[in-house]
Amino acid sequence: MKNYWKSLTLVLVGVFALSSCDDVPTPYPVPIHEGDATPTVIEPEGEGTQASPYNVAAARVVCDNLEQTTDNADKHLSPEVYVKGIISKIDEVDTSYGNSTFYISDDGSNKNEFEVYRGYYLNGEKFTSEDQIAVGDTVVISGQLLNFKGTYEFNQGSKIVSLNGSSSGEQEPETPVDPAGSGTETDPYNVTKVKALIAEGNAPTGEIYIKAIISQIRSLDVSKYTRAQYYISDNGGTSNQFYVYNGLYLGGANFTANDQIKKGDNVVICGKLTTYQGEYQVDQNSKIVELNGKKTDDTPQPQPTGTPEGEGTAASPWNVAAVTKAYADNNSFYDANTEYYVKGIVTNVVTFNSNYGSLSYYIADEANGTNTFYVYSGLGLEQTKFTSKNDLKAGDEVVVCGKFTVYNGTFEFQYNNYLVSLNGITDPGDLPETPDDPNTPAVGDNSIDFSAQGYENAQDFNDQSITVGDATLTFSKGTGSTTPKYYNTGTGMRLYGSNTLTITSSKAISKIVFTYDDRQDQSNRPFYATSSNTSFTPGSYDYDTQTWTGSANSVVATYTAQGGHVRIQTITITYAE
Repeated sequence: MKNYWKSLTLVLVGVFALSSCDDVPTPYPVPIHEGDATPTVIEPEGEGTQASPYNVAAARVVCDNLEQTTDNADKHLSPEVYVKGIISKIDEVDTSYGNSTFYISDDGSNKNEFEVYRGYYLNGEKFTSEDQIAVGDTVVISGQLLNFKGTYEFNQGSKIVSLNGSSSGEQEPETPVDPAGSGTETDPYNVTKVKALIAEGNAPTGEIYIKAIISQIRSLDVSKYTRAQYYISDNGGTSNQFYVYNGLYLGGANFTANDQIKKGDNVVICGKLTTYQGEYQVDQNSKIVELNGKKTDDTPQPQPTGTPEGEGTAASPWNVAAVTKAYADNNSFYDANTEYYVKGIVTNVVTFNSNYGSLSYYIADEANGTNTFYVYSGLGLEQTKFTSKNDLKAGDEVVVCGKFTVYNGTFEFQYNNYLVSLNGITDPGDLPETPDDPNTPAVGDNSIDFSAQGYENAQDFNDQSITVGDATLTFSKGTGSTTPKYYNTGTGMRLYGSNTLTITSSKAISKIVFTYDDRQDQSNRPFYATSSNTSFTPGSYDYDTQTWTGSANSVVATYTAQGGHVRIQTITITYAE
């Protein structure tokens, strides 16, 4: 091992020497920043020691020369080294295990990132809170480097040894700031004044303006959400910061890029205060009215299509155009504790939750309409439970009653909403028998409901096979560290990172329909299959209907995400004629 590392070190020294020659190609990917006339080259620097840590470019060179591996064999790891970088993305902070998976780069961008996989906090301590690190933080990491299937990363168990220049996590004492401002657009509060009013028992109840500096960005991922979660303070430090939950961008627009705000930005925000678990914060749907001196007029969002109708009552329900326009005009138009009525036509049914007997679906003002409204986890007539996904179908005319909410940027019906009319029927006893869906096989020998098998809670199924009619289901942990298990919570079989489910049969399989727990965990990771967390081979998989189609005697599902899990509740298999 020592001889191997000595050779690798010589290679790295050679790379550093060659990097100064203009005619020699760079031995690592070159980051290109939008707007640059020519690619920006960040040269490898550092010696990998605590006194002279590698930069990310140098760490990538080290991994270039490590043998790729699918395991953690010592011969494929570097010795312990130190790498300095800026946190560019955080996948998760898992307080149950005390570790975190995040990415660093030399300039804080998403170019040429280096993964820190399940690393620990300062000096090897466990993470106890999700806000202990943030995008934009400068860190020095100590650990062993690994080239895992072409991914450059710190091996599990690394630790942060410096965070924003501190080895203890404590920043230099911040200069106290006096309370200031009156909370108006022309004279915004500062954070110290807001906190002082709260401490005095005089927390403002209406809309206020706050001028501050972004001190941390907790969550901003426009591939999933249109709002941001971040902290603000008077001097950019973290000791006296204040939380902004699900805020909007400049002028109240949705966020469309992850780099629209960053740590250190000067902002004036407008919004209301609320409490969550006893702590005050800026409530959802606040908006930035000034960003680094730039202002914009409050230009309304593009208006939903259609003619608004109704009053939101039982006698005169809103149509979809009315409720979506009301929200576009004023994000706070509704009372969160009041039930409203909305009529529409079902465009598609997303998921059925057998544990709660609820359906999640979309409605519009016309069949196949594009201006839709989401009905999350709703019940049937007179709040009865649905029995299958077939209880509603596209084209059904419904009137729904329930409370409104905004979840991760989506304005929708809150759970426990219910139907008051289905195709003109108001009494569940008058509903016709639900016809069999020709696209969904009847439950029988080719189906399994995992909640009905009598499994014990937390029962391990690693390398265990289950017979379902003519098929065999085999669960395996694959290259992951957590084994597949059945849990009563979610009533499903769980697949964790790198776990696999293999379905085999002597007959040619033509279709497999899955149902999942349709909720999400506290980190907003879904318990159902998505294109970013689960892959299926061979064949094709429709993530909207959770249906695999193709022609094969063996189908493999792999949970590809590094955090979270899926909860498979039922599986129904169809064979070729």
